[in-house]
Amino acid sequence: MNSFINDIFEKLAQEASRLARYNKKPTITSREIQTAVRLVLPGELAKHAVSEGTKANEYLVVHLGCGEPEFMVRNEKM
Repeated sequence: MNSFINDIFEKLAQEASRLARYNKKPTITSREIQTAVRLVLPGELAKHAVSEGTKANEYLVVHLGCGEPEFMVRNEKM
């Protein structure tokens, strides 16, 4: 199970990185992550993953005061 989760995470990270590079962006934002989820995961699974991710992001902003809802991760492959 652990290797399955690691594999999915790796696929999502690679796709998000590819999207950021394609759009000439130095960072991976929630938009790239969301698009990667839609490209990598099938149908309903992607829909629910995006919904849960959005909910978690909003929770962090509201309850932990993280400021901007758009968390950014440096894309080292640029």
